[in-house]
Amino acid sequence: MGAGWAIFQSTTSPNMTPQQMQKMMADPNFNQQMMSQFRNNPQMMQNWHNQMMNDPQIRQQMMNMMMGNMTGMMHQMGRPFNPDLNPQQITYPAIFGFNDLHIEAIRHVKPDGDPSKLEVVVHHHCKVYDDMTAACLLFPTGMGDQDKPYGIEYVVTAEQFAELPEEEKAYWHYHKTEFPRAHATFPDMNESELAKVKPILDETYGKVFYFWQYGDKHPIGEPEVLVIQHLPEQP
Repeated sequence: MGAGWAIFQSTTSPNMTPQQMQKMMADPNFNQQMMSQFRNNPQMMQNWHNQMMNDPQIRQQMMNMMMGNMTGMMHQMGRPFNPDLNPQQITYPAIFGFNDLHIEAIRHVKPDGDPSKLEVVVHHHCKVYDDMTAACLLFPTGMGDQDKPYGIEYVVTAEQFAELPEEEKAYWHYHKTEFPRAHATFPDMNESELAKVKPILDETYGKVFYFWQYGDKHPIGEPEVLVIQHLPEQP
């Protein structure tokens, strides 16, 4: 049997340390063996319970482990991270994510002769930096677990836009003008929140890069800068 079980067999006497408890609970065979013994030996279960209740360190250790197990179970109820590329199922800090701002907008897909593509809702998931620039991943196929980003939009303030070379400015769109044309919405904000945020966003500029063309199975060809203000109006 595992190392955890060997420690558990000593728990009829009050000599288990929190370190032993942690080692025991890490044994993958422990839970199955423990339940089997409890069914066959009610006195062992009573001794186990008494020791936990009488030792505050062990009781706290058990509570911490239970909370950790519950977190893991809740995660497993959803879709787990890739088990091969993330074997420890690590959740990275939110600072690496694109969770500061969510915008939905049409007129962000090149039509290529198909006007209906102008009506595709592109989800922008943005990370905002301390200098008030932002980077937004662009999801034109939805917000499911397997929807992939097709591009990225970089956002700068009006002051930063003014510093750009004149020939570069043609690639950037002014959000105060383009938000209405794109029917932009902010689904995660209420009216009072949007009233504070919208004036700030209005005075920003965006540049859209696509490395994956809508409708293609895989990213094919060269990346492209999509000049939003040159797109036709929604049909």
